Amino acid sequence: MKATGEVMSIAPCFEMAVMKAVRGAEIGLDTLNSKALNGIDIRQKLYDQDDLRLFTVFKALKNGIGIDEIHRITMIDEWFLGKLKNLADYEKEIAGCPISKEQYIKGKKYGYTDKALEKISGGSLAFHRDCVYKMVDTCGAEFAAETPYFYSTYDEHCEARELTPSGKEKIIVLGSGPIRIGQGIEFDYSSVHCV
Repeated sequence: MKATGEVMSIAPCFEMAVMKAVRGAEIGLDTLNSKALNGIDIRQKLYDQDDLRLFTVFKALKNGIGIDEIHRITMIDEWFLGKLKNLADYEKEIAGCPISKEQYIKGKKYGYTDKALEKISGGSLAFHRDCVYKMVDTCGAEFAAETPYFYSTYDEHCEARELTPSGKEKIIVLGSGPIRIGQGIEFDYSSVHCV
């Protein structure tokens, strides 16, 4: 929710989830690279607990500051720092270079858009992968979900296509952008009327 800085992002791995979250926050970013940190002492900025902290940690990792030091300053769990380091290392790997097919697939598994990959690598891509949809198991595998919902991911297999047609008429409600605090009633009202 924009008012509190929260987003909902479902993905098969943390790296993709955080990349989707950054795009979903509608802050004008499609990666963790924030121009607001240009010219700032990143080590000192790690002590600040503000809305730039995630981006500061990412830049610190890209600048070679170790996970142990960042953890000591921020007290962010090393598991999360390790996942952010995966993204930082990946970006350093492809910066200014043509992207191989393996690097492209890795980037898609991390949740990078083609546009972001082009921007980081500095060139056009020879590959493309569309989103597919995976089902969220709303019943925790206790029994078959009767009202599944899906999240998008970059993969080869689309679980939405496996659904057995029931013969009932169906509708789909598509939305875009975050739900902000104060919009709940409008969302519910419009969704109910649409259905």
